[in-house]
Amino acid sequence: IALFCLIVESRVTFTTSEVLDDVDLKGTTWTSFRCFAGCRVYSPTRNEQITIEDNDGKVYKSLLELSNLKTGEFIELPENGAEYKLVNHGPAEPSFVFYAVEKGAINYNGKVLYVS
Repeated sequence: IALFCLIVESRVTFTTSEVLDDVDLKGTTWTSFRCFAGCRVYSPTRNEQITIEDNDGKVYKSLLELSNLKTGEFIELPENGAEYKLVNHGPAEPSFVFYAVEKGAINYNGKVLYVS
């Protein structure tokens, strides 16, 4: 008998950016993401119940608002000395994709295209 253990973690973290998805909100209502120096955020997910918030609970945007951006447009979050997080105010374990690129990253000024 063979016993296999599989740990699933979907967050993909690079030096100055992160990609998050469904697994990152599995079993929790929030997850933090990299944005230490300020960042640009993107998502093709049409969900107004997942919001970007700071530690004080200030709501910046929903993923629905990010999904409505046209190619070349972006939302920029300022450096705030704390962390930002995605907060799920809707049903548990939502389906989503979210991308954050920190200021100073080599691809910071690049355009993001949503392909389905």
